[in-house]
Amino acid sequence: MSDPLAAVFADERIAKAACETTWHAASDAPDVLAKLAESEPLVPALGELMRGQVPVMRRWQFGDVGPYVRPDRHVRAMYLDLRRLDAARTAGGCIAIKGGEALCENFEQIVERLGAMWNIYAWVLGTSTRQLMIDPGMLSALERFPVVEGKPPGVHPHWDAEEEALCALELQRAHLARYGTLARTPIPLAVARWPAAVADRIMGILEPSLSPKAKRTVKNELDAGLGVYVYYYPCVPIRVAHIQAPDATDGAAHARRMAALRELCDPAETVDRWIDLTARVLALGYVATDPANLNRGYCVQPQNLVLDGGFVDVNSIRAIDTFMAEGEFRFQLHRTIQALATSLTWFVAGSIGGMHETPLHYAEVHARTWTAVTERIPKVANGALHPWLASALAARPLFDALTDSVGQYVGLSQYHPTDREATSYRAR
Repeated sequence: MSDPLAAVFADERIAKAACETTWHAASDAPDVLAKLAESEPLVPALGELMRGQVPVMRRWQFGDVGPYVRPDRHVRAMYLDLRRLDAARTAGGCIAIKGGEALCENFEQIVERLGAMWNIYAWVLGTSTRQLMIDPGMLSALERFPVVEGKPPGVHPHWDAEEEALCALELQRAHLARYGTLARTPIPLAVARWPAAVADRIMGILEPSLSPKAKRTVKNELDAGLGVYVYYYPCVPIRVAHIQAPDATDGAAHARRMAALRELCDPAETVDRWIDLTARVLALGYVATDPANLNRGYCVQPQNLVLDGGFVDVNSIRAIDTFMAEGEFRFQLHRTIQALATSLTWFVAGSIGGMHETPLHYAEVHARTWTAVTERIPKVANGALHPWLASALAARPLFDALTDSVGQYVGLSQYHPTDREATSYRAR
């Protein structure tokens, strides 16, 4: 029998890129790796094969390259489809390699693509009782990443790769401990750092296309080191935002979209899995929308919800017991379910689900999503709930619920921009 692992580096379009492994599941998460090996026996050997070297495309492109696939819009990741290595010894999963694009010979094409994508980004400041200011700006994707997210475009900072791995591991360990199974979320296998020369080359390519302030941010990030993140996912993770189907702009288009969805998955089952997974994350003591991840995306948003009913980019989760106030947590609980409801609207209706009026036009979707998640939490809890979550789910008369919810938010801040502060803050 031929060795299926030989195909990992066999295609001449795939390079064997040397790197410094800084985190590895075999030594840092053997418990999770052993559980995964029960259904994916090839994975431990693949993890060892990629210790100190990972496969990268010599030339960045979408589509298939040997046993690898890079679906449309997956700019920073390619996937080793395990069925193409040995269909008889896999549950159908894949190995994701995120961050190898920094070594592609034609990285300039990524820069060209991002430079042609323009967004209007609006930054809003306010409180729960008033809006103070809104500041819109037009940015290309090359500028949006450093200005809005604080990260260089098209590459993966080492710290970011490590954060993703550790957050993914924390969630998997919590899920495994309570439920005895692994969650339908990424399972980290390795994190590695690229040589400094790689970052120097990327800076030389990006520099002519960046504004002075963005250039400083990008240089600081690149000087700190670029990385690559290797993880397992139960399938090639096609996300809601990447579905190639018409937007539901009229009845006929909606019917065509639904037909397209049914060719990709069982839509009802997929939605139920998202509800169940979100409920489990909350029951385990996390929210999916850490406010410190603001502008960097949440795992329950359309770009991260996967059509198999799972989600990726779980570094947006945050333990409930790390919040400073119950009102802060309550806001993010609602934000988690609101983001999921918006994603469900996008799933059914298309990108029109991303309009800022969506919560108004589809208020029923939010209400039903809230009901579905909150009714599922006690059913999947399998243990005690965080007291703040239990309080948020407690049945109470409507008026009491209204006063409680409003009080949680407005009670957080006593600051008003028109008040004199001299009498409150004096030298002590």
